[in-house]
Amino acid sequence: MGPRCFPTLETTQKDLEYLRWQQKYKYFGIMPIFRYTEAIVSRIPETLSVGRDTQGKENHELKIDLHKCREEFEVLVTVLREIGLDVVELPPDESCPNSPFVGDVAFVINGMGVVTKPKSKERQAEVNTIRTVLKKELDIPVVEVTDEEAYVEGSDILFTGRELFVGISNYTNLAGARFVAGTFPEYPCSPIKVPGNFHLTHYVNMASPDLICVGAGQDCQDIIK
Repeated sequence: MGPRCFPTLETTQKDLEYLRWQQKYKYFGIMPIFRYTEAIVSRIPETLSVGRDTQGKENHELKIDLHKCREEFEVLVTVLREIGLDVVELPPDESCPNSPFVGDVAFVINGMGVVTKPKSKERQAEVNTIRTVLKKELDIPVVEVTDEEAYVEGSDILFTGRELFVGISNYTNLAGARFVAGTFPEYPCSPIKVPGNFHLTHYVNMASPDLICVGAGQDCQDIIK
């Protein structure tokens, strides 16, 4: 699924050889859990240039460099294709400024797709789009959040291959975490309080099997304690 944060051009190019190595060795059974076949990305709409808060409301103090975002997007798509993935590119949707963050509205574990339930009602159109792509274009079985009290976004989900961590943040609550745990009962599932206005995977993420990448900032360090 698509990333929550765009990689920098420097990082993407530096990691290209490593990604190729990952793709090569997956065929020998080294990385079965982290073997990917498709990626879904969304092109950058003009409306992304205005930042938004957790409720999707405009915050003009937050400015985004669209030119840089689009450069990084092209590098990302190139990398994904070079390592052998089939890339589904969604067109830019001006009515959905956050649509490039595909990983918020869905995630896939062991071939099971989860269509999430964002707190912001303005993201419902993104949910509808990703549901269609998963079911009709990729033929992936899908489950959805039915608890009215729950809200959850995919960028708060960290899957290590053996366990799940769910960020309790401005975007995902405990009811959402319980939904994730109930959907994947075969894996231990632990909630983690996330500080600030970001998702869990903004602070920590999987760098490779058995290796979690943690940011150097104090918030990142606090999360892993």
